[in-house]
Amino acid sequence: MVPGVADASAGTTCKVIGQTKQVVTKKKTQYLICSRSGKRKVWRTTSPAVGTKATVLKAGGLPFIDLALTVKNYAAQCVLVMKGNEVVAEWNFGSHTPNKKILTASISKSFTSALVGIAQKQGFLNIDDRASKFITEWVGTKSELVTIRHLLAMTSTRSDFNLINSLQDLRSQTLFPVNGGAQHATSPGLRWSYHNASTQALEVVLSRATGESVSTFAQRELFAKLGMTTTIEKDPKGIEAVYVGFVSTCSDIAKLTRLYLQNGMWDGQQILTPEYVVDSLTPQVTSTATNASMNGSYGLQIWLNSDKGTSITVGRQGSLYPDLPTDTFLFQGACRQFGVGIPSRDLTIVMLRPGCDTIEKALLDQLDPSPATVFIYQLGKAISSLR
Repeated sequence: MVPGVADASAGTTCKVIGQTKQVVTKKKTQYLICSRSGKRKVWRTTSPAVGTKATVLKAGGLPFIDLALTVKNYAAQCVLVMKGNEVVAEWNFGSHTPNKKILTASISKSFTSALVGIAQKQGFLNIDDRASKFITEWVGTKSELVTIRHLLAMTSTRSDFNLINSLQDLRSQTLFPVNGGAQHATSPGLRWSYHNASTQALEVVLSRATGESVSTFAQRELFAKLGMTTTIEKDPKGIEAVYVGFVSTCSDIAKLTRLYLQNGMWDGQQILTPEYVVDSLTPQVTSTATNASMNGSYGLQIWLNSDKGTSITVGRQGSLYPDLPTDTFLFQGACRQFGVGIPSRDLTIVMLRPGCDTIEKALLDQLDPSPATVFIYQLGKAISSLR
C-alpha cells in the first residue's frame, strides 16, 4: 500500500503502537513507526531495519530502536529486550538467526557462578568452604586457605595462567604454578584482581563436588530446565573451559539474566536460592583489613553498577556506568558481549557480537572499546526515556 503524500510525513496520527509501514513519495521510500508522543500516537521516521529486521517489536521495545540500529553498525549480531517475561524487541542482523550460537567469552563466568549456586542449593558444597576440600592438590600450599567464595569474588590472590597454554591443558595450568600456570595465593581474600584461573578452578570444584562433568551437571540442572541450547567448549583432555567456553544464543543469555531477576525462580521451580542471588548481586567484601583492596563493582562472577564502594575498574568511587540505574548487573565478555539485568525496571537487555574464537581476536578487540561504549550510552538513553 502506498499512502498519500500527507501520510508520508512523521507526526501524523496512527493507531497501533509499534506498527511499521513503508511509504513512497516523489520516488523516495520512507519508513515510519507508530510511537507515543505525550498522549498522542504518531508516526515517526525510522530505519528500514525496524521493519525488516525486528523479529519482535512491541510498545515496550520502542525506546530501544536507536540502541539496536546503532550497535548494528558495530557488528552486533543480535539484540534482545525483555520487559518482565515478555520479549518486547528482538533484532537479528546480517545472516544471524535466533538459533545461532555465539562464543560468549567471559559471560561464561556468570554461567559458572549459577552452576556453583545450584550445587550449593543441592548440598554438594558451601561457597564458604575451602576450595582445597575439593582441590586436594592445594593442601599444604599457600592456596589451601582459598575459599570457593574467594574464587567467585576474584579475591583469591592467586595469579592468572598463560592463556595459550591453558587451552591445551586447563587443569594443570589452573592448579599448578609450572609452565606458565597460575601461581599460588599470597593473601587469600585480601585483594581483588580479575583473572581467568580463579574461575577455571571452579571446574575442579564443581566436577569433584557433584561427581560428574560440568557439562552433564549443567545440561540437567540449568540448560534443560531453562530451555537453553547452550554448550561448553572443552580442551583436548575433555575439560570444560568454564571461564570462557559457554556457547549460547541471545535468548539463552536473556534466560540466565531473567533467572537472577526472578530471584532464582523458573517456571515455579527454585533453581537458585534467593539468598544466593542476593549474594551474587552484592559487592563482595572478603576482607575488612586496613590494607584490603575490594572492588565495589563486582559480585560473584557478575559485574555490578553499585555506587556503594570504589570501582577498581575505573579507579573511583561510585557506579561503573553512571548513566545506568545503580541496581543494574551485567554479564560481560570479550568482544563486547552483554547480558544486562535492571531489577528496578524489570528489564533484560542482551547484545551479542561475533565471538572471539581465537586469543588474537580477543586481544585485538580490547584495543577498541567503542562497541561497549556505544551500547552503554544508548542503553542509558533508552532507560532515561522510559516512563
